[in-house]
Amino acid sequence: MNQANTTSPKVLLAGVAGCFLLSGFAALLYQMAWMRQFSTVFGTSEIAVATVLSAYMGGLALGAAAAGKLIQLIRRPVYFYGILEATIAISALMVPVLLSAAGFFYAFILGGQPTVPDASGMGQSLFYFVVAFIVLVVPTACMGATLPVLTRYAVTQNEHIGTRVGSLYAINTLGAVFGAIVAGFVLLPELGLRGTVWCGVAINALVFAIAVIVAKKSTTDDFQQIETSTVASSEPEAHSDHRYLWMILPIMTLSGVCTFVYEVLWTRLLSHILGGSVTAFAVMLASFLSGIALGSVIASRFARNRTQAATAFVICQLGIALASVLIYYCLNQFLQPDMDYRASVLAAFIVLMPATLFIGATFPLAVRIYASGANVAAQSSARVYAWNTLGAILGAAVAGFFLVPMLKYEGAVRITVLLNIGLAVIAASLIPATRRIPLFTSAAALGIVAIAYQPVIPENVLRYSSITTSASGEIVYYDVGRSSTVLVYEDDGSFMLRNNGLPEAAAVPRGTPHLFANQRMLGALPVLARPDTKSALIVGFGAGTAITGLPPTVEQVDVIELEPKVIEANRSIGDRRKYQPLDDPRVSLVINDARSALALTTKKYDMVVSQPSHPWSAGASHLYTREYMQIVSDHLSDDGVFLQWINSQFVDEALLKSLCATILDVYPHVRIYQWSPQVLFFLASHEPMDVEREMFTSGRPLRDAPLFYLELGVAAIEDSVAALMMETDAVKEFSAGSRVITDDFNIMAMQSARLMREGRELSVEKLASTFLPWIPALNADSWVHKELGENLMFSRIAEKYVSLRVRGYLPELVGSLTAAGNPRAMLLAGKLMRAEGNTERAQEILETALSAMPDNNQVKYALVVPWLKRIELEDTPQAIRTIAESMTGGGRAVIEASKAITAKNLQAVADLDRQLGAVGPAAPWFAEAVKLRVDWRSGVSNAELKQEFADQAWQILDLAIANQRDHEFLAMRIVAASQAGRPNEVMESTRGYIDTVDFQLTGAEEGHISPTAAEFDLKLTQVEAITNLVAVSADDVAVSRSTKNDIQTGLAGLAERLQDLKLAAQ
Repeated sequence: MNQANTTSPKVLLAGVAGCFLLSGFAALLYQMAWMRQFSTVFGTSEIAVATVLSAYMGGLALGAAAAGKLIQLIRRPVYFYGILEATIAISALMVPVLLSAAGFFYAFILGGQPTVPDASGMGQSLFYFVVAFIVLVVPTACMGATLPVLTRYAVTQNEHIGTRVGSLYAINTLGAVFGAIVAGFVLLPELGLRGTVWCGVAINALVFAIAVIVAKKSTTDDFQQIETSTVASSEPEAHSDHRYLWMILPIMTLSGVCTFVYEVLWTRLLSHILGGSVTAFAVMLASFLSGIALGSVIASRFARNRTQAATAFVICQLGIALASVLIYYCLNQFLQPDMDYRASVLAAFIVLMPATLFIGATFPLAVRIYASGANVAAQSSARVYAWNTLGAILGAAVAGFFLVPMLKYEGAVRITVLLNIGLAVIAASLIPATRRIPLFTSAAALGIVAIAYQPVIPENVLRYSSITTSASGEIVYYDVGRSSTVLVYEDDGSFMLRNNGLPEAAAVPRGTPHLFANQRMLGALPVLARPDTKSALIVGFGAGTAITGLPPTVEQVDVIELEPKVIEANRSIGDRRKYQPLDDPRVSLVINDARSALALTTKKYDMVVSQPSHPWSAGASHLYTREYMQIVSDHLSDDGVFLQWINSQFVDEALLKSLCATILDVYPHVRIYQWSPQVLFFLASHEPMDVEREMFTSGRPLRDAPLFYLELGVAAIEDSVAALMMETDAVKEFSAGSRVITDDFNIMAMQSARLMREGRELSVEKLASTFLPWIPALNADSWVHKELGENLMFSRIAEKYVSLRVRGYLPELVGSLTAAGNPRAMLLAGKLMRAEGNTERAQEILETALSAMPDNNQVKYALVVPWLKRIELEDTPQAIRTIAESMTGGGRAVIEASKAITAKNLQAVADLDRQLGAVGPAAPWFAEAVKLRVDWRSGVSNAELKQEFADQAWQILDLAIANQRDHEFLAMRIVAASQAGRPNEVMESTRGYIDTVDFQLTGAEEGHISPTAAEFDLKLTQVEAITNLVAVSADDVAVSRSTKNDIQTGLAGLAERLQDLKLAAQ
């Protein structure tokens, strides 16, 4: 034996260990990158993810099994190990090529379908598995073979079987821990998918080089001497019952099943706490693997002979069961709703550690039980690994497709705990008879306790959210689907739907006024751009809000939803919600991943609405990339329109620019609309979109379904003008030079969750300042003023901007508009200034505008309206009276009716009703016209006519509320609903009233407006009157207890704040 080999065996073994650490590191880089790469072809449905994962583990099992069969033929194991690592590197580079070919064949074999396919059939799932297995079989089989091959080198004595196999397994798993963290937090965000794979390739190449060096130090003769020396020590151990040793293989299969059931359980529960981002998945995976690595190290110390190993194995199975019960309990009971991200990560590691320690210990113990001696340790490790991995495949499939969806979390954890105890009882048969009794007794006792174990619904976890406050309302639906956990709870006047703890959508209950139409614009906005739209595709069902916003002129709608439980959740509240999207006969539901489904159909649409909620989550992240935009483009008609939804709280300015650049990279014409605070709609097409000009010219689509658009709150061209934030040229200039979001480098998925944690998202104020330079209506030199200015009601536009609830930038805005000298812009500026409480400055601006436009009724009314209630009183300036007398049309009718109502002459108001009814929602005097029409009807005392006029008042108010958020409208609706005996309408109208008045009081508290003490007192009287009406309606059985409590608490809060503000103003 040469000197080098006699003096450095530990160094060589350390070199092998270092290689295996790097090997595990690279393997996790590949796994995290490949899962995302495959999802771009097969989609992110649970079927697609599970089949790809099964194919990955299938390759590992195949490699281990093959290594077990051929291991005795390998004379230089370290060198062969290096060849395996080199093969992994080369084949890893081929995965993207093969995946592209797979995508082609995927579309070729299953594509060309005339309708959008769903993923419920077995054919699509089988194709996923076969293709994924073919693409991954070479690198994953090589990965699976590495442990048996290195075991062949490292185990030279019986005493090494447990210790060194356990150490190798632990070292490789530790490398996987580091790989998961580095991939999730560094490589994927900084280098993208291909860059991450190349890092893995470089590491494999390094391992190959180190392995070759180590192999040269370990000669064939040396190995033969080691092999010969082990034969004598490979005799059967005393007191071991060899007849049952084969049982450890099926036991390890079932143990693998349990392990992956737990992994599915803990990962899905922890996703509520950590979120569904790439980094969150990396943390969960690292937490799970850390315990396994440490457990393997500890177990290696107790695996010196079969008896010790079998005893420890039984204890580990019992430990897994007990620790899993504790994990489930602790996750639910000790979850803190205000934990920051770091605390959540630490909690994940701490909670998972006990169970994963025991799980990690099972593998080296099982190898030690099965291996009869050092000379067969490699074959034994290969077989145990293969059987265990087979169990992991079964566990992933069983948990994801059947066990968890059928039994939910509480049922799945109970069944799996019982299975672990059963495995402990069976494994006890491998222990010499003299030592079985204590373990049999312990297992039996724990089994009896487990049978009685009845875990509860993990309500605290279900209510938890990683991005917002915990759900505090009453849970009305909960279920676990294949892709997500769906929760519906009633809170603050809505049925809130959450997916894995993330707010998904909201459905309003019966009786709600038309206040919440903004999200319904998802369905309507594309039709504003293309009035002849007949077919639509909606990606993501949510609460079905986009469907309810589809105008009646649209004839056919396909909706693709990833999770079936979302549909079931919507059905569960069908009789309690205001709108019924599932009852729409135009709708066809498809359960599938959007990208996967579209790849298989040739169908085209006039409009596509994409509303993925959270751009970092697995189901949504691939719906923000250039490749997805192109897929959608391929399914649009020639002048079809694509609408992309995003909430500004998920992006900063840089990400917003990147999203703009991404859409522009596919569609040459892009517009951005904002119908409510922080909610943005990107409207894109291959043909020009001149929405407002065409609407002005043709009146379409508003005249095609006027009542529908009135209920939606889109009454006139002014509504669209006010919502338009950027046109195509502005979007191009805004996003110039920004990075395009791609499948390979999905910066949206990588950065969105992180910037939210760091507080860098676009708030309402930040978003306003971002858009300010680009908004056409706020640019006095834009086409809005130059081409349409004479025909627009700028007071309506001003009201819409105020409804966006943006304060602070208005003074600067007013200055820029007035400086331009455009009188219509000055009218808008004056209205905005008055909304902010600066009445003196508003008066100056409006008087200047009137001098430039002496016949403009909008300016006149803006000057008159502060005096409207007392126009006949002596303290009213003569100039104001003169202006009022000079008005014409609907504005003049409102002034005359106001005089009559002050004089309590209801008949005179009724005589003017036809003129008041002709006032359109865009007119600045619309609100007052509505109030006058309702006032005289409410004052009718004739018992025979009272109900008829009350119903008329109700209809007038419902349409008015949709078009103008006025607390007086809501107060009137409360009275009308009370008179009509509609308790739900009373309560939901009151809820809207509370929200509107709350915003006004916040403005007063922050100093934006300065009402007088008398005004506060008047409002306080109104609140007290509404409180009395609510008290009567709250006793109705149709009103839920939570609704009653919420509204009465809200009214009490308003009264208290009004009292404080009144005292402060005196």
